[in-house]
Amino acid sequence: AKGYVVVFTCNECPFAKMYEDRLIALHNTYAPKGYPVIAINPNVTENNDRESFEAMQKRATDKNFPFVYLADEKHEISPKYGAVRT
Repeated sequence: AKGYVVVFTCNECPFAKMYEDRLIALHNTYAPKGYPVIAINPNVTENNDRESFEAMQKRATDKNFPFVYLADEKHEISPKYGAVRT
């Protein structure tokens, strides 16, 4: 890859849900040019079934995400990017 389009998103935020199809289109346009999308969920917790890793897998399958959807389970990555919202 020449670079990456890094996006912080989650399963339940209504704004994040509105952008899912846009992220798919973004990936389909730019991944062939060397810039794939990497989606990271900073909201993964053991106490929230809707934001669990299993729920992420289901969401990715249901929406047929063509990009990777990663869990920031230890909440280490999102602060390094300065992400405060999904």
